[in-house]
Amino acid sequence: MKSGWILLALAACHDNQGADPSDAAGSSDGPAATGLVGTWNRLDDPPPDTGTLQFLTFNADGTIHTNQRDGIWSEPTPGRMHVADSDGTNSIEIDYVIAGSTMAWNAWLPMGSPNGFVGTWTQYTGVQSHVTNQVMTVNADHTLGITVNGGSSSPGTWAIEGSGFSFTWVLGTEHMRPVGAALSQLDYARE
Repeated sequence: MKSGWILLALAACHDNQGADPSDAAGSSDGPAATGLVGTWNRLDDPPPDTGTLQFLTFNADGTIHTNQRDGIWSEPTPGRMHVADSDGTNSIEIDYVIAGSTMAWNAWLPMGSPNGFVGTWTQYTGVQSHVTNQVMTVNADHTLGITVNGGSSSPGTWAIEGSGFSFTWVLGTEHMRPVGAALSQLDYARE
């Protein structure tokens, strides 16, 4: 059975332009130095599914507590977090962005300078020793393409939805919201 960390990373796979770099991530000086420390609650827009972690509490001692499991966390480089079970197994590594009191978990980061949502975005997910790099190209004509690990592009369409956009592609409909300079499918608000 897959761990909650892995399921959360896989779920994230399927107005604020330009973040303040001091908000974007913490430091590689250890857990106590990062902006992640504290409790983060899942934002309910759209409502979360039952498999999603509803809250994350990052402790300064490198432990993490959630509604589903406990574990350990670290920040190997600024803006990238590593989360695992307490014994170091069932690990994931993802990029995140903090803008104000919102955190984009498994963030889509801009490549170059997008024009609003139009542009190229990348998402990194490491599960155990398997790395997935997705690239999403959002076009002005409301089409998009997503490639996984350099493979063929899967086409889709997108439309404005609230402060973000939704897109439909081969795996269904996804919802994106801006968090600082990133896009997010799964965000948390600082408690």
